[in-house]
Amino acid sequence: MQYDICGLGASVLDYITIVDEFPGHEGVYEVKNSVLQGGGPVATALVAASKLGARTAAIAAVGDDWRSALILNELQQHGVETKFIKVNPGYEIGMATIHVRKRDGARAIVFSQPTATELIDPAQQRDLVKKSKILHINGRYLPECLELSSFAQKNDVKVSFDGGAGRYRAELDELLPLVDYLVVAHDFAEKWLGPGKDMCDYTHSMMAQGAELAIITQGAQGSYIQTKDRFFHQPAYAIEQIKDTTGCGDIYHGALLYALSQNWEVEKAVMLASICAALKAQHLGGRGYLASLEEAIARFPQ
Repeated sequence: MQYDICGLGASVLDYITIVDEFPGHEGVYEVKNSVLQGGGPVATALVAASKLGARTAAIAAVGDDWRSALILNELQQHGVETKFIKVNPGYEIGMATIHVRKRDGARAIVFSQPTATELIDPAQQRDLVKKSKILHINGRYLPECLELSSFAQKNDVKVSFDGGAGRYRAELDELLPLVDYLVVAHDFAEKWLGPGKDMCDYTHSMMAQGAELAIITQGAQGSYIQTKDRFFHQPAYAIEQIKDTTGCGDIYHGALLYALSQNWEVEKAVMLASICAALKAQHLGGRGYLASLEEAIARFPQ
């Protein structure tokens, strides 16, 4: 296999600002700090995995605008293979402006939809998946997700799904049974499986969908993990001076998938994911800090 992880998802550009308060009415508001960088859940997970040492490749659609050029250049700098990203002449990628409140890290996000949507030929997509250990998706480009996930299962390629907070929609119900590594936010689990259940009930329901690994992430409360043999809680890695939680879940996914692609035990994999996500939270932007493998391992409990 040529790649540890290939990902299918939108690559966007994020403009992230630190503000004292969210704009609530007409007026002038000062930005305390800002950064412009690539974003998107799948793309950022690939960047994080690449930093740790994984061989990664992205399937996405971009335009030929200046934003797209920045996206491609940044992915390449981080070691993500971009030759499977389709450039759509005359079109643009999506862009998000993310206001981060200084006192508590809360976020307000406004975004534009991309006009570039055409992907590479399906045969090329399948060829990449067949050369990879893991296909990582979040439901963007849903018809392609369904086709490639089914193809992956038939070719012994694992499928990973990122179910972010606020991202559940009923049309994903057809996709989720095709997933091997099912990692969702607590909000996603509640909207999908119904409110009021405990974490163990949620993860067992997720396993019943066909997953071999089910994880619910809950930010500072850590993550809850279900394998075929056990259920356990992984506490969030404790750090001081949290600056921005943008992208922490994406970094968690990237580190987790790196570890699983290298055949780590699940307990060690989720520890790595927790540490990498926490270290990112000390910096501005979804890719504001990418921990190296050596740095993360040095923080493992002795």
